[in-house]
Amino acid sequence: MTTPVLNTVLVRCSHTYQDELTVGDTKLLLDTTFRPEWHRKISAEVVAVPRKLNTRHTAYRGLKLGEIKAGDTIYFHYFGLTKENRLDTEDQDLYAIPYHEIFCKVREGVISALNGWALVEPVEVKSGSAWIGTDSEKISTQEGILRFIGHPKTDQPALNVQAGDRVVFSKNADFINTIEDKDYFIMQQEDLLATQPQKANEIESDYAGPRHYYETSPFYLSPDHD
Repeated sequence: MTTPVLNTVLVRCSHTYQDELTVGDTKLLLDTTFRPEWHRKISAEVVAVPRKLNTRHTAYRGLKLGEIKAGDTIYFHYFGLTKENRLDTEDQDLYAIPYHEIFCKVREGVISALNGWALVEPVEVKSGSAWIGTDSEKISTQEGILRFIGHPKTDQPALNVQAGDRVVFSKNADFINTIEDKDYFIMQQEDLLATQPQKANEIESDYAGPRHYYETSPFYLSPDHD
């Protein structure tokens, strides 16, 4: 079996793009050549883990092994499943994912954030008569509900936060990924700036997630359209 030596986790993925969309009973094929990073898969099953990490490299400083094992599903940066990371072996479905780009794992249905990462659920707040979304174009302060937080890096202190806290985080940390069919802001723990009390007018369950580019088309009909 192929075994990584340093700093990468081997995963298997036979289909690297999410190129299908189901609307009602209709299945649509998406054109992934337009903004392919929007459609690239960010998860795969672990085949093998590295024997050790070269922590002298800046990107791996403070990381530690032991949180991932073969059989886990891991989520990672959208550049993970590219031809540059595909192994030139008989098994063409193997990819080497840099360890520091992996932000969470799923084992037996349980999500766990990894080394130094945090997953924050977006929220909507009601302000006067208008609804304000969570995208950075509409609000300046980024806020959400902390849902998963990993162990801190070995060279960083543990934060005094826990799952369920309402947090404020750096504006440049507001990129969203879908983890197990739910949207989260993915960020490093140092991007968490403060905690706040829960707001009475905060709505969590009604967050619909980021709109896809095809939903902005004047020709797009939502599944609820009559």
